[in-house]
Amino acid sequence: MSRTPNILFLTPFHFGSPEKCDTFDSMVTPHLSGPDVTTTAEHVDHFDPTETGYDSRQSDAVIAAVERANDRDIDAIVVACHYDPAVPAARAAANVPVIAPLQLVAGLARQFGPSFAVITDIEEAEDVIGALVQSYGHGEACVDVRSIGWEGDQILDDTAGAARVVDSIVADLVAQHDIQSVVIGCTIVSMAYERHRADFPDRGVTILDSNLLSVRAAAALAAGHAATSRS
Repeated sequence: MSRTPNILFLTPFHFGSPEKCDTFDSMVTPHLSGPDVTTTAEHVDHFDPTETGYDSRQSDAVIAAVERANDRDIDAIVVACHYDPAVPAARAAANVPVIAPLQLVAGLARQFGPSFAVITDIEEAEDVIGALVQSYGHGEACVDVRSIGWEGDQILDDTAGAARVVDSIVADLVAQHDIQSVVIGCTIVSMAYERHRADFPDRGVTILDSNLLSVRAAAALAAGHAATSRS
């Protein structure tokens, strides 16, 4: 690939208002773009999360966004949620690589040592994330999944406060477990923590920047896909 890869950071859910969606996109984009990669942060078409059949509606929205991306100058797609929703269907519909953040970063965590923990947003996500990690073959390596107990809109309103909670959980995890890394298993929590990472002391454990790692992996896969397509 001779040009800078363009990665679509596709959020498959919505905040409480369109303005909040725009706020998240504007917060996350500068951190994910650089001289060697361009990141376009967008959300799927709006769907009502209170109606029945949420998973199906979300999957339809993801697939529709992927199909539109096939006609755009997009080199890879990150489905930007650690529930990794609709990823198999998105991969089937896409002309480019599709990244599942939790699947990717849980695997990368094992490169830092045999044990890791995950921090996510809300309590109900703990079981979902734990089950997904288990399904990816990392159940024994993942010793704990903790939530900060904050909803997405609340995190956007106080990124520093959310980051402080993350840091306190990291300190507690390190005190309780022999872990080598921590996966920030939520795109919103990861954005908030990275905005304030420099404010916190070194806890003696690697805290994985899930959003940036997902984009970097997407760029690497895009280059490989382009090379394969030319051969």
